[in-house]
Amino acid sequence: MKDDSKSKILLQGSDFTAPPEPRKQANVIVFGDAGCGKSTFALKYAPAPVAFLSYDRRGDHAAFQAHESGRKIFFTRIEAPSNVYRMSDQEAKKVGMACVDKTIRNLEIAARESERGNVRTIVLDTGTEYGDLVTMAYRGRADKVKDYGESKFLINRELWRIFEIARKSEAHLIVLGRAKPVWEDNKPSGAFDLRGPDVFNDAADWVGHIRLKKAGSVKRQRTGEKKFEMEMVRAKIDITVQGDVYDEDDWGEFGPFVWACTMNYPGTIPSDWE
Repeated sequence: MKDDSKSKILLQGSDFTAPPEPRKQANVIVFGDAGCGKSTFALKYAPAPVAFLSYDRRGDHAAFQAHESGRKIFFTRIEAPSNVYRMSDQEAKKVGMACVDKTIRNLEIAARESERGNVRTIVLDTGTEYGDLVTMAYRGRADKVKDYGESKFLINRELWRIFEIARKSEAHLIVLGRAKPVWEDNKPSGAFDLRGPDVFNDAADWVGHIRLKKAGSVKRQRTGEKKFEMEMVRAKIDITVQGDVYDEDDWGEFGPFVWACTMNYPGTIPSDWE
């Protein structure tokens, strides 16, 4: 049968047409060990201007450095209490919801400004902490949970919101996360995964494990030269790239985010994602 879907409406009298060209917008997860440079990685390579939401003061220095280097960075800090166990269950819920509300309000503003060209990428540092805050908002103190899963739907729906807000905007979303070892047969397998809500893995277009590449020579080890590499842990658009490892020789001037998007979306070029 002749395929004439490009020349006319597929189903007369309906709203069906030929598929539109996909927008060049990506929602991704990048996770790694504490101190491996996730914040620096995102702020250095994410297409600017960047709206940076920090849940960890360790990202402050990276944000300041990126700003000083001339990159346009919009910064806000969202902090949970240092010791939630001194609070009542209801107090914990109230504080958690205030953090969630502040996150969503700033995300919506950043998404709106992306339509005007004022924001190109939104970064959450980290999604691991944000997941904890959402859980606290709906369950209160973790040691007092008694709903046996009744709040799970509400938590998952809240976590999906950040991806939905970004998807409807012109801004990329990069959610940073902490790594956890994957165990098999009661021992570490050598692989790592995101330490955070499963919703993030489901909602992301691709998930990358960022890490420091081992120095190849004694000289490099002594001089402290460090290079990044990133493994495609999950690939939702083009599954053939899952398991690929990219390093600085691959992404060059484009940076790992742009390069990974180009590899994950067949038929695109780096300039589509900048």
